Amino acid sequence: MQSYMFSVAGCGIRLLLPPYAAVETLLPSFRDFRGAPSEGDEALVALSAVEEGLPPMTEGDILLDVAENDMGVTRLFRLPHGGGYRILLRCSPQGPEHTMLADSRFRRLRAHILWDDPYAGAALSSMLRIAFSQAILLHDGISLHAAAVVWQHRAFLFMGKSGTGKSTHARQWLQTFAGATLLNDDNPILRLSADGPVVWGSPWSGKTACYHNAVVPLAGIVRLQQAPDNRFVPLADVEALTAILPGCSVIPSDGVLSRALYATLSAVVTAVPVGRLLCRPDADAAQVCASGLSGL
Repeated sequence: MQSYMFSVAGCGIRLLLPPYAAVETLLPSFRDFRGAPSEGDEALVALSAVEEGLPPMTEGDILLDVAENDMGVTRLFRLPHGGGYRILLRCSPQGPEHTMLADSRFRRLRAHILWDDPYAGAALSSMLRIAFSQAILLHDGISLHAAAVVWQHRAFLFMGKSGTGKSTHARQWLQTFAGATLLNDDNPILRLSADGPVVWGSPWSGKTACYHNAVVPLAGIVRLQQAPDNRFVPLADVEALTAILPGCSVIPSDGVLSRALYATLSAVVTAVPVGRLLCRPDADAAQVCASGLSGL
């Protein structure tokens, strides 16, 4: 087996893959993240690919969720007796189903990946994203469904339901404010640091190829809502927390992970401005959003 180490949001991801599984081809979006983590030598997430398959499903496996998106169909099961989780992932309608077993904190993973599948790399990347999004919760981190823009050396997060215009609003900032850049278009990592909340790029960014291994102080979070006029509404306390919560990756039924998420979110909403932007998809929306955040 070949060993590979990646650093995402300052934490390590270690892979053990068979020699014929070329990581450069399978995980091109991880190229900028190759290397040792900044937080010690131990990997937060360690995935070992197995050749012989994994223990089959049992009647004790409890289906928790079925998610279907542009990455395929994912089924999440809780294993009996606190044994962790099983993830079944199919990347194409007629393609094979890949399997991953994870411990209760998603730190140690065994994956049976069918390498003949043209989407094997996408399956491996999705497995790592799922595991990392849960493991980071216990390390003052949150994997967010958001677009992250950097302007004046600070990061701004734009959240909302799919189709509400996160990417469009991010592009408006890039076109409106000189020097603004895109850090990540779909899955940045939010973490608490000694100096306050920060935003990291990640190797997962939806349909936009934007994979930057960089960290920037967080300056504000905005939830977008389509409307006929542009208006910024400040949010605080519970309203701010509930505005961000739907975009956070967590298994709701897992009490330990959920409590860790709430603790991190509570610290974030007291540290940075949070608001709701009722908006049109135009340049004025970016101006209204920036003015609303700077006024808080």
